[in-house]
Amino acid sequence: MRSHFGCLAVISWTIGWAILCPAQASRCHGRNNKSSSAAAGAIRVREARRPPALWKTEVEGDYKTSTEAARADALSKAALELFGHLREQFPSLRYQPTPQFLVQHQMVDNPPFEEAVVEQVQDAPTMYRQKVTVELRREHLRPIFEEDRRLRSRERMEWAARVFGGILIGLAALVGYIRLDDWTKGYSSTILIVSIVMITAVGFLLMITAVGFLLWWNWF
Repeated sequence: MRSHFGCLAVISWTIGWAILCPAQASRCHGRNNKSSSAAAGAIRVREARRPPALWKTEVEGDYKTSTEAARADALSKAALELFGHLREQFPSLRYQPTPQFLVQHQMVDNPPFEEAVVEQVQDAPTMYRQKVTVELRREHLRPIFEEDRRLRSRERMEWAARVFGGILIGLAALVGYIRLDDWTKGYSSTILIVSIVMITAVGFLLMITAVGFLLWWNWF
């Protein structure tokens, strides 16, 4: 009797587990679907709330013999297109964004490559081309202007070094004149004076030109 009761208990427990497992699985599956749909909805909401791009265009690269070359050509043309737009909006901007800058700041996508055979000859290699979309957003303007300030700072330092070099040349010429005049005991003073005047005039002219160029550069 006890054995029959035990068998009935085992059978009842098996049947109940078989009934509850699909229900539990469907409940878990429903929760997973709800969570995935909620995540997708959150992504769509963030994309909808994201402000539109200030500027956006599609750039088509040339056919190249490898995907790396096709990617590099498309990025180079995208950088040129972006620089042209920036110069129209900000004429005083001097920094030209590089392809590495576009990739680093996620300003360009990476779509699939187009394959084609350009030359209709036997054993012609397969060529690759990429069409990329480059866009400019408000958050991209800050790093662009920072790079422009760094570029201007380097150029000013270079011109300042040239001006300082011209001054040093003038001082060296003056010291050399004094030493030579003392060494020749004044017999070649006229020639030395003419030489030092010419060297000083050329150095002064170069210095004035450099300073004027710097002022023009900063003004425009």
